[in-house]
Parts: sequence; structure tokens; C-alpha cells
Amino acid sequence: MKAARAAAWVLVVVSVGAAHEITNAQPAGVRMLAVIGALFFAMKALVSVEARARDGTRLPPLRWAAFAMLWPGMRPALVARLQPGRSGAAALLETGLAYVTLGATLFLAALLTWRWTGSTVLSTVLLLPALSFLLHFGVFGIVAGLWRAARGVFTFLPL
Repeated sequence: MKAARAAAWVLVVVSVGAAHEITNAQPAGVRMLAVIGALFFAMKALVSVEARARDGTRLPPLRWAAFAMLWPGMRPALVARLQPGRSGAAALLETGLAYVTLGATLFLAALLTWRWTGSTVLSTVLLLPALSFLLHFGVFGIVAGLWRAARGVFTFLPL
């Protein structure tokens, strides 16, 4: 297990470095998104290895692919115990949509503030929570609601 842990950490470092080098000539925003994406997927591998070492959580290949590409969280045990059709989907979807609406409103306010005042500081103060509301609370809540509502859709994933 020590070798798997070491390999997972090496993957994190190498993937971030590779993403940075591959996008070195790109604008800073593109490079940032590439590094974030590489780190996100490398961390999925790392937390999977750590969960297996800690409590024996093991994801079969299709479940791991679903965890890596369709689940925003970093706890593989949730996907390992996934039972589609759980209650609470509607509440998660409703809350997620409300946060997307709030985030989009703040995003629009940031854009208008920047255009009207030219203040990048004030625009950033509005933009950062807008992005957090849109993605972390909005989109991720909607994804969680869709997973809960997926009655039987994910039954092809071996348990």
C-alpha cells in the first residue's frame, strides 16, 4: 500500500507540473484551469488510494470512472455505497437552482460594476462569491440531486 500511496502523490505532482508546462504559452486563465483540472483528477486518484488504505473502500473500474468524472466530491465511499433513487433529490435540485440563480445574479452585478465603475477590486469582491455559489453550491448541488434522482440509471455500475 505504501507504493500505491507514493505513486498517487507522484501522480499529483507530475500532473500539475505537466499541465503547467503544456499550457505555459497560454494565457494565465487557461493555464490556471488546466492546472486545476489536472489537480482535480489526480486528487481523485489520491483520495481513492487513501480511502482503500484507511477503510478498505474499493471502487470497481466503472464506479471509479463515475466518481472521477461525474461526482464533484472527494469521498469515494459515497460512490461505493451509492443507492440510486434515494430521497431528497428534489430538495437538492431546488437548492442548487437557487444558488445558481444567486451566483448568476452576483456574476451579472460584477460585470455591470466593472463596466460602470471600472473597479476591478469591487468587481472581484462580487465575482468570487458568484463563482462559488454557481459552482460549489449550485452546480454541485444539482449534480448531487441528479445522482439521487437517477432511479436505476446507474445500476449498470457494479457494486
